[in-house]
Amino acid sequence: VDTLYFPLADKTYDVLLESEAEEMEEVIVRATRSSRTIADIPTRIEAISGEELEEKGNMKPGDIRMLLNESTGIQTQQTSATSYNSSIRIQGLDGKYTQILKDGLPLYAGFSGGLSLLQIVPLDLQQVEVIKGASSTLYGGGAIAGLVNLVSKVPEEERELNFMVNGTSALGLDLSGFYGQKFGKTGTTVFASYNVGSPYDPADIGLTAIPK
Repeated sequence: VDTLYFPLADKTYDVLLESEAEEMEEVIVRATRSSRTIADIPTRIEAISGEELEEKGNMKPGDIRMLLNESTGIQTQQTSATSYNSSIRIQGLDGKYTQILKDGLPLYAGFSGGLSLLQIVPLDLQQVEVIKGASSTLYGGGAIAGLVNLVSKVPEEERELNFMVNGTSALGLDLSGFYGQKFGKTGTTVFASYNVGSPYDPADIGLTAIPK
């Protein structure tokens, strides 16, 4: 065992270092309607993808609220106790000022703020892109607070087949399935979903809290 005394005498020690790098997951942003690089885009864009998307989807598989609730500056607010409608509020503004897109196109013809997020199952999502702040120049007056772009999965060479069954104590049931595969230069994706609800009377007083 060598003992080093400082200051060192005439001995020379060579220290060999090996470089090590970790490759980051590639993220492609589609919510800007432009071909500029991310370094030249003046708007901050947050992307939820990969393991984070899968983890949050498993925590609450019935809708996309869990994907957005934990993001800073975003709040999902329930607007109806019976239909379970929810709206997305960005930076404190009302949900009607948040535009929801599907692959860059307005979801539900721009009226998604008044529809239930239970209709959006994260089973076929590749990533979720969020822009906080006014985007009305590109997407109209419905994007004053910001926008949420839901990007669908694309078929890969390896076949993907997923099923989801989600039940509630209020006698609700969601069944969803996704299939995707690429065949040479063409590919196919199929997504199917079925939702059913029953009258629910938790107090047993003859009045249902949730209608049929």
